[in-house]
Amino acid sequence: MRYHPSASIPAINYACPAPYSSLPRPPPTTILYDRVYNDDHLSVKCHLRQLLKKNKLSGMPAGYPFHCVHDGQGGLAVSRASYEFREHFCFSDQRARIQHATFTFSAPDFSRYGSKVNSWRIYLPARESTPTRDAPKLVSIAHVQVDQLVMETPDFGFELQTNPRILLEALALSIELGVLITVQVANYKTPMTYPSKRNVRYGAGEIIFISTDDHGRSEVALVFEP
Repeated sequence: MRYHPSASIPAINYACPAPYSSLPRPPPTTILYDRVYNDDHLSVKCHLRQLLKKNKLSGMPAGYPFHCVHDGQGGLAVSRASYEFREHFCFSDQRARIQHATFTFSAPDFSRYGSKVNSWRIYLPARESTPTRDAPKLVSIAHVQVDQLVMETPDFGFELQTNPRILLEALALSIELGVLITVQVANYKTPMTYPSKRNVRYGAGEIIFISTDDHGRSEVALVFEP
């Protein structure tokens, strides 16, 4: 992998992501069912957020945020190809039903023009009572992205690949705020590019989480604390 000094990375402008709703609008004929679904949905999100912050995912693959594969010589090697895994859990007070969430990683598509981003998402099963045949089967509850240029900085690139807490914290924040989170390395231009209303303090070289809402408004939401 080629590495670039962080000072040489230009300002990166991200397109406004397609909006997603963590709570689909219920049809009038299924109010009771959807109330139960929404309660379960909220409980699952809270539970997942705690698992992420405590680094307690039981299904997380070795090498996360990427994953390890056999290298053909009896060992393991980290793969940066796209992949997914499921996290299963059960609440004793949720009618003894086993819940699951799908975690995905999408590698940059270098065959296409535009921004090259690494993308991590978490999905939950969509409401089964949705009447339309083409309704989505999964609902996105978290989305984190990292630009490939940022990944190729010497310090941050190594830190991200060896410390899963960075992505886990970013995913937890995405669940909490319900918005896209972009992980970047702060520099002297960051306060002007992403003015924050949260009074977040940080210095050049620190890892920051930038939130972007459905209207394209971005700000520094949090500073990662090792």
